Amino acid sequence: MPPQKVMNPGKLSRRMRVRFVGLATWAVVVLLALVLGAINFFNMYRAKSEIHAVLDAISDNDGVLPSNIRFGENSVLDAEPEQPFQTRYFSISYTADGSIESLRMDHIAAVTEEKALEYGEMIRTGTKDSGIIRRDHAYYAYRKTAASDGKTLIVVLDSTRTLSSLRIVQSSSLSFGLLCTVLYVVILTALSGRVVAPFIRNMENQRQFITNAGHELKTPLAIISANTEVIEMMNGKTEWTDSIHAQIKRLSGLVGNLIFLAKIGEQQDIVLTEVNFSGAAAEAAAAFGPLAAREEKKLSAEIAPDVTVMAEEQSLRELVNILLDNAVKYCDDGGDILLRLCRSKKKRGAVLEVSNPYADGGHTDYSRFFERFYRGDASHSSEKQGYGIGLSMAQELVKLFDGNISVSYRGGRIYFTVSL
Repeated sequence: MPPQKVMNPGKLSRRMRVRFVGLATWAVVVLLALVLGAINFFNMYRAKSEIHAVLDAISDNDGVLPSNIRFGENSVLDAEPEQPFQTRYFSISYTADGSIESLRMDHIAAVTEEKALEYGEMIRTGTKDSGIIRRDHAYYAYRKTAASDGKTLIVVLDSTRTLSSLRIVQSSSLSFGLLCTVLYVVILTALSGRVVAPFIRNMENQRQFITNAGHELKTPLAIISANTEVIEMMNGKTEWTDSIHAQIKRLSGLVGNLIFLAKIGEQQDIVLTEVNFSGAAAEAAAAFGPLAAREEKKLSAEIAPDVTVMAEEQSLRELVNILLDNAVKYCDDGGDILLRLCRSKKKRGAVLEVSNPYADGGHTDYSRFFERFYRGDASHSSEKQGYGIGLSMAQELVKLFDGNISVSYRGGRIYFTVSL
């Protein structure tokens, strides 16, 4: 597979702008959907209430709209006084045996008598007592009422004007929402550079500070180490000089890790090539096996052959080393560490899983495991040698490969899973 270039993680401006615009746009879309949805819902509810009120009034008056129907603030029908004369409807009364008793069509002109009878028979034999009939571009609301003597009254109301207006409002609100969203995205995209610029500068300054401070700290550490060696040459080794050497080694490792993290963000575009993940995992397992054995822990590996991923080889090896080092340090005494590598089932790639028993894991905040310098309460013991930065390094490396890393706890074991 040909090499692939990966975007420089140090140049976060474009990525942060896209993320900022995306989140802000999503918030606006949700807000517009709620507001416009509420407006349309209210309009729909109001329109249907008016239609049902008219149907009820006609049905209660033997198929004729009463001329004294109420209007005003306390009425469902908040319309002009001419509304009773503008309402288009027809009604059909059926006897108990299904024959037509009466047909009133003096309040409608668009429906022929033949069509009216067709609609009436369809409604009479149907299972619903109310609903909407759509024919071409017309909408007819109906109500079927059964009397105690077996007679059936069917009222059909022409609701085309009301429902068509409602659909126009709905389509207009949808167009308005889309237009507002597009304009918002355009304006926000134009201004997003100014919004994220301070954050970019702050992150770059932090990285630069860590890099500079790390290099500056190397000099006094080297001097302290040299002076300690001189003291040992003059007075011999003591527990104090051994402690100094141990702390120098510890500080040097911490400085190196900090510089490594900073360089990940500052390095130029890297090139991903097809790397033999199986080989890298096997070498790491072989290297950490003796270390685990010295601490009376068992390390085993289940590695599928010839698993390849798009990555940078040295960084991939470092990723596996970090996870195994973390497992050896925090595995329960006498526990077994398991490394598994297999091909991904969902897509072309690989899944690496490193697990170990962790008795104190039931009360650990796993959401913070990849924060820099974070270590769980059990990890603060002086017996555990670490900086709380290794998993953060692993996360940064996985990001370089456009992958995902996660942590979970089940059955008394902690699992770190990497998907590439």
